[in-house]
Amino acid sequence: MSGSQRLRYGRFYTEPAVAGLALELCAPTPSDRIWDPTCGDGVFLREARLRGHSEDLLHGHDIDAAAVTSCSRALPQAVLRSADLFSLDPKSTGPFDVIVGNPPYVRNERLPARRREQIRAPLREVLGFSPPAQCDLSLLALVQALRFLAPGGRLAFVMPNTWMDATFGQSIRPYLLTHYRLRAVVESRGEPWFPEASVNTVIVVLEAPRGDGLCPDTCFAQLLGETEPSLGSTILDPGSAATRLLRRRWVPAGQLLEDASNHSGARWSTWMRAAPVYFDVLTQAGEGMVRIGDSKRPLLRKGYGTKVGISAFFSPRRARQFQRFSVEERYQRPFLRSLRGLHRYVVREADTGDRLFVCDPQALAAAKSPGARRYILWGEQQSSGGRPWPEVPSVQSNRPWYQLPQLRTGDVILPQFRMDRHYVLGNPERLPVNNSAWWGEWLDERHREVGVALLNSTWVALATETIGRLNLGEGLLTCYGPDLDDITMPDPERFTGTPAGARLLRAWKGLSSRAVLPLAREVHKDDRRALDEAVLDGLGLKRSLLRPIQTAAVHMLEQRLRLALKLRNRRKQLGA
Repeated sequence: MSGSQRLRYGRFYTEPAVAGLALELCAPTPSDRIWDPTCGDGVFLREARLRGHSEDLLHGHDIDAAAVTSCSRALPQAVLRSADLFSLDPKSTGPFDVIVGNPPYVRNERLPARRREQIRAPLREVLGFSPPAQCDLSLLALVQALRFLAPGGRLAFVMPNTWMDATFGQSIRPYLLTHYRLRAVVESRGEPWFPEASVNTVIVVLEAPRGDGLCPDTCFAQLLGETEPSLGSTILDPGSAATRLLRRRWVPAGQLLEDASNHSGARWSTWMRAAPVYFDVLTQAGEGMVRIGDSKRPLLRKGYGTKVGISAFFSPRRARQFQRFSVEERYQRPFLRSLRGLHRYVVREADTGDRLFVCDPQALAAAKSPGARRYILWGEQQSSGGRPWPEVPSVQSNRPWYQLPQLRTGDVILPQFRMDRHYVLGNPERLPVNNSAWWGEWLDERHREVGVALLNSTWVALATETIGRLNLGEGLLTCYGPDLDDITMPDPERFTGTPAGARLLRAWKGLSSRAVLPLAREVHKDDRRALDEAVLDGLGLKRSLLRPIQTAAVHMLEQRLRLALKLRNRRKQLGA
C-alpha cells in the first residue's frame, strides 16, 4: 500500500516494540487464541510467535488482500483471511482469548456516506443507541472487535487519544465501562509511536468479565522513556515497584462510571496526564474552582473568531489595498488577522495594522461613499477558482455578498494554539479576531478585571496543559471550544471586591504592562509570583503549593515540546 493510500485508509504500521507491549498487556497463555482483526503486515501476530505462541492459534483478518498475502508468507501456519472486520460475525469465527491490533485511523467525514451507514447499522443493536456521527473509524472498530472477545479475554488496541476526551466518545465510554473492564490506558511521552502521522496514540486494554463481579481499578500510565514490552506486566501490577520510566495512576471503576455521567470529569486523559498537584488543588479548593463552561453556571459567553471568507477582499494583507480605492475610514475596522507576534497580555488597536472591511447596504446608501463603492465594484470583478467572488460559497450566506455577518468580540481572546507561552489576551477595545482564536465575554461584567487576571495565572496554564489536545506533530497544544469549557479556573466571585482580589489586580497591573515570556522563564518573575500567590490566598490555599504548580506546568510544556522534537528527528531519519 502506497503512502497516499495509507493516509486515505488511515493505515500506519506499528513498531514491533509497541505491538509487543500490547501483547504483554493482554498476558496471553500458551493455549489462547490470538486475533488481529486488522492485521496488515502481521506485526502483532509475528510478535506473538516470537513469544512462543503456536502459529495455528494465531488468527488475522484484513480488508487489504495484498497485506494478508504478505502476512501469510511470514506466518504460513496462521489462520489468515481477507475480510472486512465490519462484515464478520462472532458465530463464524468463534470467540478469541486475546484480541490485539492497530485499527485504521479515519475520521468519519472521510468515509463515503454508504460506507458510514454500512458500518454503523449493525453497531446500533450492539450499543443500544446509534454511534455518534463524528465517531472515528478506530473507535467503531473497537466496539465491533469486542463482540468477539471470550469471557475473561483481553483486547489491546493502539488508537488515537482523541476518543478519550472528544464529545463523540461521551456515549461510548460509559458503554465500555458498563460491559467491560477497563484495565489500562497507556501513552508514550518518551518517544513518538507513529512518526509518519501527526497523531498521539494510546494503548487501551479492555477485559470481558467472567461474571465474578470483581472490577479491578484502571491503570492510567505514561511511558517516559523508550517503549519496552516487558513493562506490560509492571503496568498492570499495583504491587510492582516504581520506576523512573513509568508513571501510573490507579482509578477505581466506580469513579470512572461516576465521571462518565458528569461531563466535568469525563476526560480520561486527565487521569493519565495530570500531575498530583492538579488533583491536590482541586480537592482542597473545592467549590472555589469552577469550569469555564459549567452548564449550571457558565462564566464566559464565547465563540469562534471571525471567519471572513474571502480574505483578499475583507482583510487584505496590506491595508494599502483600501488606500488604493480610498475606502472611507468608517468602513474599516481594526482586526487581529492572527495572534502571531502578539506577545503582550493586553491587545490594543495600536498592536495591529490589519483592517477589516465592514459595510452594509444601509450605511452605503445613507452616505456618499465613492471609495467603498469602487472597492465593492472591483471585488465583483474578481474571481477564485473560476467563480466570481460574489458566488464563492464562503460568502453565499452574506446578504449582500460584501456584508459580513455581525462581528462578535469580547473582553478576552483565548488562543486556540499554544507553543511555549501561556496567556489569554485582555481585549478592552473589543477588537475582532480571526477564526484562529476564540473570543470570550464575561457573563457577569464585575468579573472583567479579575477574570482576565485569573485566566493568566500559572494554575490555568497547568489546567490548560492537562486539558488541551496534543494531536499536532508540531508540538502545539490545541484548545477548541469544548476544551476551553473543561478548563477549571478559580471562581472570579472569590476575588470580586475582596482583599485577595485587590492584591490580584495590583499584580495584574504590572504583569499586563509587559511582554509575555516563555512559561519556563515567566514563573521566575516577581510579578508572576505575586499574582499566583494572590490566587492561592483567594482560594484559601497554602502558598507552598505554588512551587509544585509551576514545576508541573513547565514540566508538561517541556515534555510536549521534546516529544514533538523527537517526532521531527524521527521523520528526518526515515526520509534520509
